[in-house]
Amino acid sequence: MEAQLDGKSYTFNLEKPYRWESWSAPKGQDGNLDHNTALTSDDLREMT
Repeated sequence: MEAQLDGKSYTFNLEKPYRWESWSAPKGQDGNLDHNTALTSDDLREMT
């Protein structure tokens, strides 16, 4: 948002699959949260 306000373009540091919105809240084909693949509470702890 800051870059947009300054009239600059923004380049993401991370590829799309590694961004928070991609892995923490995956969406189905309809664009809604896919509860079957979303990682929550215990799922996140088991990954580390």
